Amino acid sequence: NSVPGIPRIHASIGNHDGVTGNPDSQFQEFAAKLNPAVKPDTVYYDEWVNGYHYIYLGNDDTSNVSCDANLSDAQLAWLDSLLAEDSKNDPDKPVFVLLHQPIYDTVAGSLEGEGWDGIIQEEKLKDILRRYGQVHIFGGHSHWDLNSPRCMNPGTEDTPVGFNTASTAYLWSVYDFAAYGRYLKGSQGYYVRVYKDKVIYLGRDFEQQKFIPSAVFVVDSHDLNVEADSYTLSADGNSINLNATSTTATKLIYNSSNPLVASVDAAG
Repeated sequence: NSVPGIPRIHASIGNHDGVTGNPDSQFQEFAAKLNPAVKPDTVYYDEWVNGYHYIYLGNDDTSNVSCDANLSDAQLAWLDSLLAEDSKNDPDKPVFVLLHQPIYDTVAGSLEGEGWDGIIQEEKLKDILRRYGQVHIFGGHSHWDLNSPRCMNPGTEDTPVGFNTASTAYLWSVYDFAAYGRYLKGSQGYYVRVYKDKVIYLGRDFEQQKFIPSAVFVVDSHDLNVEADSYTLSADGNSINLNATSTTATKLIYNSSNPLVASVDAAG
């Protein structure tokens, strides 16, 4: 049972947790002790919290004990199936994905020359994530201070919305030092407030008990407009254009659920 007064801890495995190869499934055991709502069989697992989906990824190759995340094909297929179901049920509802190592060149600590990324199957992971626009991904690993540049990745056509989560133990600072950073005393993280039309991230200095103004981010939903809800074409009919627009600068990506019936090009 949970300890009275202490909130449940929702954990994804880090590089230090798996440095000995996770013998006897120790991570799964501790994840269940920290959060009795889950009983993970593997280092990757998921749960629902207040109606929102949380997915935890991590290195499940016990032969690889480096700092990098080695994601098995089974784990990636599992992630794809979960996100496909979430997208089918509600493509606008945020899904929160936690992976200790960040995607390269997305957030502070993972930028060129900084060196604190490290996902061996990064391209395979990106191929999955780019199909599901509702994903918000969290990465730790670098401990980069929340006052650093680019602690939030607003999302691109290649990567999801993402966040550098700093660290509650000790921080790393890049200011006035070499790109790989330097130790900085402190404890930081986010308060996350989820609303129907937006998610607000409030960077928090836990030692000083203050919010961090440079680490306040709002992720809004955006409207998609099309000229018509449906189109009918005969087998020998001319092509049509969806004429879709977004209320933000988001790039629209199209695909056909059955290319044998209808194909769609990059312009819609």
